[in-house]
Amino acid sequence: ARVRRLIRRLELGPHLDRDPAGLSQGEKRRVQAAMALAKSASLYVFDEPLSNVDDSGSDLLMDAIFEETNGAALIAILHGGERYAGRFDRRLEVGNGTVRSTRQQAKVKRDSRAEPVVRGA
Repeated sequence: ARVRRLIRRLELGPHLDRDPAGLSQGEKRRVQAAMALAKSASLYVFDEPLSNVDDSGSDLLMDAIFEETNGAALIAILHGGERYAGRFDRRLEVGNGTVRSTRQQAKVKRDSRAEPVVRGA
């Protein structure tokens, strides 16, 4: 039931019979996320789940990740992650040889640094 829900939610149904080599990068990312979310776990780690995914696909993917991991710890490494930062309990910014931690979210200007963000734990 969980896998079927993920396939439907991530709009993968039309691609089930396709050769994986023919999938777009965004479709491949959705398949990877579905595989990671298919089994219930206490900790989920996503490294750049949004790379090569367009804006509408990013929202679809992150909504699924947040909802499917509800109640579990979630670590996501995101570039430009401020769009979703408010949905995490804690944020770590890595850049210029330093790591900065914040518990409460504040508006952050866009830059090119990687921003691991954490929920739960």
